Amino acid sequence: MTARSGFARVNPPESMVTLLERQDPRNPFATWPYAMARGRLGESVVLVGDGSAGPLALGFERTGWMRRVLEIPSIPVTSGDSEFWKRLYQVAATRGLTRIELNSYGAIGARLPSDLEFERRWTRMEHVLDLGGGDLLAGCHRTHRQRVRQAIKAGAAVEWRRDPSALADHARLITASVERRHGAGRVTPSVATSLHAELIGTGSGEIAQVRLGGEVVASTLVLRAADGGYLHSSGSSAEGKSVGAHHFMVIEIAGRLRDEGRSVLNLGGTRGDEVGLRSFKNHFGAEAIEAEAGTIDTDRLAARLGAAASTVLSRLRRAGGA
Repeated sequence: MTARSGFARVNPPESMVTLLERQDPRNPFATWPYAMARGRLGESVVLVGDGSAGPLALGFERTGWMRRVLEIPSIPVTSGDSEFWKRLYQVAATRGLTRIELNSYGAIGARLPSDLEFERRWTRMEHVLDLGGGDLLAGCHRTHRQRVRQAIKAGAAVEWRRDPSALADHARLITASVERRHGAGRVTPSVATSLHAELIGTGSGEIAQVRLGGEVVASTLVLRAADGGYLHSSGSSAEGKSVGAHHFMVIEIAGRLRDEGRSVLNLGGTRGDEVGLRSFKNHFGAEAIEAEAGTIDTDRLAARLGAAASTVLSRLRRAGGA
């Protein structure tokens, strides 16, 4: 059962989301399996944009005491005066949103409008590896090639898994990596595993893991789209880190996706202060492309607009053809 307005569908049918997939076949955050995974977590799936413009973005709405939040993981790569932003403003007004979270996962080069007030706004980088560029290992920085060969010499091997024990290993290794960088208590494995389990269960993702001497020492959840992949989350043990297991795993994932006929692998995003992580991704030969993300507190925005808010919304409705 879906709820429909002139600019959004709530819990849309698969056929509508598939139209969005076709517009951006490299983006795993705009697929039906990804939508199903988020829906199974209790969120409402919101397809922004309907009518003549067609589907424009996939969002997820969650509600709580006195709040209604819409998260859009991957905003469209559009100009600030595009149909998407007009539709989004209308969705905020009609659904009573208190907060909008706008991210650019898989949205290569996406920018936010310059004339919209954001609670927070930041620049991030997406690191995109072209899988059609020849020898993947040869395209790496010299130190990365050395680390991959070190892992091979140590006997590392990659396997692809969807079983529950893979999720347990994945959560354990993410926790180990975060604790090495930031200290204990920075991640809750049970929360992460809930999302990861749904992503695997719907076919949105699959886990690639490196075994060394019978033990899993590195793990990555890979999301898939028709023509691309995305490294969603990763972790490794201290032993895995010491032998270059993560370097080896990324090259093996890239090779697998290329063999499946996909043209790009997105190594995931970084923020400005993540210098080491950015260097790690770029040394695989990936192109770093700037994108933007931000949050809007709609209550505060309405308060600042004051008496002009109704006029602004009226103009937006007319501009959007509602």
